[in-house]
Amino acid sequence: MKYLTSHELNAPLQAIYNLILWLQEDTGLSLSEGSINIDILKDRVTRFGLLINDILKYSTVGQSAINTSAVNVYTVVKDVTDLLSHHLIGSEVPSRDSHYSRY
Repeated sequence: MKYLTSHELNAPLQAIYNLILWLQEDTGLSLSEGSINIDILKDRVTRFGLLINDILKYSTVGQSAINTSAVNVYTVVKDVTDLLSHHLIGSEVPSRDSHYSRY
């Protein structure tokens, strides 16, 4: 149902966008007031298409599997600290087993 709805909304939008492009090509609009209005219309059609796509993506949240993996936070912090150690004051990182806190 979601895909049908998405298609039924996207197809007319694509047709409108194509008509705008044909109008621009046929009339050869330059930087005039008409051209600016057509550019505004193209922008709004594009934004509406993005909204439809985002709603479709939102409607499928939680329906697909999410790949997860365990992360050793100590190792990540240690690696970052090692990379930035010359910028840190007191470049010592507390050991994994310490309960050191600055606060």
